[in-house]
Amino acid sequence: MDLGDLVWRVGEELDPRRQIDRLRAPGRTLRDAVAGRRVLLTGASAGIGRETALMLGGAGAELILVARRGALLKDLAERVERRGGAAHPYACDLTDDDQVDTLVSYATEGLGGVDVLINNAGHSIRRNLDETTGRLHDAERLMRLNYFGALRLTVPIVAHMRTRRRGHVVNVSTLGVQVGAQPLFAGYLASKAALDAFARSAAPETRRDGVVWTTVHMPLVRTEMIEPTGVYRALPAMTPRSGARMIAHAVVHRPARVSHPAGTAGHLLDLLVPEAVERVMGRAAKITGGL
Repeated sequence: MDLGDLVWRVGEELDPRRQIDRLRAPGRTLRDAVAGRRVLLTGASAGIGRETALMLGGAGAELILVARRGALLKDLAERVERRGGAAHPYACDLTDDDQVDTLVSYATEGLGGVDVLINNAGHSIRRNLDETTGRLHDAERLMRLNYFGALRLTVPIVAHMRTRRRGHVVNVSTLGVQVGAQPLFAGYLASKAALDAFARSAAPETRRDGVVWTTVHMPLVRTEMIEPTGVYRALPAMTPRSGARMIAHAVVHRPARVSHPAGTAGHLLDLLVPEAVERVMGRAAKITGGL
């Protein structure tokens, strides 16, 4: 058993909002939510995305699997189909506008539309401000994938959802956006916070048309994305399977947000004593060798 994963999962079950979601829809399962429905999932080739695909496919979803690595998508699609789901592997670079436009046409015109869109693809950079000087192109690259790429995919798909009077958008964000002060990750958190704010503002516009939005504030998950950061190897982290369970909860219950008590506590501290949070986070970054 992965003790780091267990720590996060125990805390997750203590989240009052999670219990409220379950009380509002007692007995509702993932199969109830996705069987026979079309789900477009980005970042599907590995990590949380791969585990989410297997979970949704096993519940009977028809999946459009999107990532850059076509060979991995093909293998994943075969696994999904062996579990009883249907899958369309679709290699796409979400930073390429033309490729995204073609993907949108394929999903809406070719297949008939999307019931659930899961924006899971993302990239992170851990870098202090001194190292960022003269390298703003890296911040632009983050925004092209984490924000603008997601928007270019989401906006037309949501427009199509509104004509059908139903749909659900799930954006996979990070617990760090809730906490606020995260030295070394300013560029990454800015790109995720931008998508969070967009979704929160768009949701009231589309609710009357049957389209709802959920933001998943994901804790630390042991994936390829965190491998370059050595300090993370010693920290407790969720497994990709547990991260996929958070997304599954979002798909089943469709709340405005799915979070973890650690993120909620961090957000409250940042609201009440932001200067203290800044000092603590700055010292932590210095200890780990980042500053």
